Amino acid sequence: MKENIDTSTETGRLMLKMISAIRDFERENMLERQREGITIAKKQESTKDEKK
Repeated sequence: MKENIDTSTETGRLMLKMISAIRDFERENMLERQREGITIAKKQESTKDEKK
C-alpha cells in the first residue's frame, strides 16, 4: 500500500479498517468465483466422459 495512513488518529484507524474490509470482501468474491469455475469445469469434464 502506497498511502500513508496515520493510525494514531481515529480517522486513520477507520480508513485502515475500511481498506481491510474491502480487501477481505474482494478476496472472498475471488475465491467464490474460483470455486464456481472449478465446479463448472468438473461438470463439463464429466459430460465429456459420458459422451465417450
